[in-house]
Amino acid sequence: MKLILQDASILSDEQIGLLENLGYEIAVYNNEEIDGEVFVGILRPPFEELKNIKGLKFIQSTIAGYDFIDMDAVNELNILFANGSGVGSAPIAEYVLHSILDYYRDAARFRQYQIDKHWGSRKEANGIIQELASKRVLVLGTGAIGQATAKRLQAFDVYTIGVNSNGRQIDCFDECLALDDVYDHLADVDVVVAALPLNDATRAMFNQQFFEAMKLGSIFINVGRGPQVIEDDLVNALSNHLGHAYLDVFNVEPLASDSVLWQVENLSVTPHISSSSVLVNERTRQLIMDNLDNYISSKPLLNLKVK
Repeated sequence: MKLILQDASILSDEQIGLLENLGYEIAVYNNEEIDGEVFVGILRPPFEELKNIKGLKFIQSTIAGYDFIDMDAVNELNILFANGSGVGSAPIAEYVLHSILDYYRDAARFRQYQIDKHWGSRKEANGIIQELASKRVLVLGTGAIGQATAKRLQAFDVYTIGVNSNGRQIDCFDECLALDDVYDHLADVDVVVAALPLNDATRAMFNQQFFEAMKLGSIFINVGRGPQVIEDDLVNALSNHLGHAYLDVFNVEPLASDSVLWQVENLSVTPHISSSSVLVNERTRQLIMDNLDNYISSKPLLNLKVK
């Protein structure tokens, strides 16, 4: 069976040997016409791989997102598609937890104290540092990222509310709501975490109306997709309503050097690195190896995108 790799370095020599022992003939894709049943890599516009790889039946994506992929074309060609969901869930969840702790422990204040060589008082700290116990966090998205986030938050005695399409109950959440009902609960939570895929229902959903419905002084964290946020509306909300926002994704990336977002005092910007860690590449390799074994053995595929 012919396996086409977009990047030969994605797997180790040992892993390549294991795949060959399973029955794979391996080649590297160089944007040319080539025969192959399986492709491992990232589909990017204009999706030449779908035309160039003859006999393609299965795509193993190395990333979780597929909102920018022409899934209609993939489905029309009857190609199986599995993504990299789950490999970055742990670091994303830790990013969310770090952001929440950063805000409630007023970490920026004490970093500045160190720069200024200022010794603050315990009495002052007792009046400003908050604990996470009894906080209420609403997580939009109850997939791998949402569950990993909720699991970690519950260890801090945080009441976690998950939001999905129909309100079905998901492990690790204290309760779950349907997306259509989210406005009824925004005023009752301290933190809103956006971890939704990008689609017609979620594009531009975080707008003026959404932010105004949130609790005064609450936090907004986006680890989902940039186009879900109306950035001007968020900036306005930060000036008079929200306590802080943490953004790891943006409408246009990289964020332009002249963007006003860099200058907003109560907005923290990171360069789309919430899923990064020294362990992610190995998790990705393991997912690839598991799914290639499953495919050639006719076993159920992990992270298979249902048509």
